[in-house]
Amino acid sequence: MSREFNDLVRAIGDCKSKQEEDSIIKREVVTLRTRLNERDAQGKMREFCMRMMYCEMLGHPVEFGYIHAVNMSQRTVLHEKKTGYLASSLFLDADSELLILLVNTLQRDLRSANPWEVCAALSAATKLIGADTVPAVIKM
Repeated sequence: MSREFNDLVRAIGDCKSKQEEDSIIKREVVTLRTRLNERDAQGKMREFCMRMMYCEMLGHPVEFGYIHAVNMSQRTVLHEKKTGYLASSLFLDADSELLILLVNTLQRDLRSANPWEVCAALSAATKLIGADTVPAVIKM
């Protein structure tokens, strides 16, 4: 992870109040919204997803970044795919409209010859796939 992310975690850890923490996270959310729209964002998307997960876990929604997590799960590089699935599992629920975009990716990864891709897809499926989506995913 970058020094920027390390500084963010340290700054939040050093906060003396919830208001101070909220202020830091709100600044981070604004920064992420801006940085995700930059041209070179794709190369740093894994870190941006990690930072968005951190903000989300601290109670600050980052809806603008959910689609980036879904797109990241479609990558071919395994650590990026796993990060995308992890972020999607945190951000989305079984009723999310963005889940439709993940169905084909889940199907493809569940059929993969690579056991690590199958594991990543299964991990995400346990959190994301509800009763309505099961027939679409099982139809392999």
